[in-house]
Amino acid sequence: MLVVMKRGATALEIEAVVSGIEQKGYIARPIPGGERVAICVLHNDGPVDASSFLQLPAVKEAIPVTRPYKLVSRESQAWDTV
Repeated sequence: MLVVMKRGATALEIEAVVSGIEQKGYIARPIPGGERVAICVLHNDGPVDASSFLQLPAVKEAIPVTRPYKLVSRESQAWDTV
């Protein structure tokens, strides 16, 4: 998951989001950009509830990076198996 901060988010607000992510047992990696900071959420074993991140201060959006059912999708195997 990628958590995108609002433009102008302070270092304190970013640290609060990083702390909130880590309290859930994930690893947070801030990625500074030109106008905003995005925080990559790593080491999730399954789907991550985006709504829990949207409640944190200065969060603009939470974008799922992996898709559900990835192992049974056409992305992982393009040909028919049955």
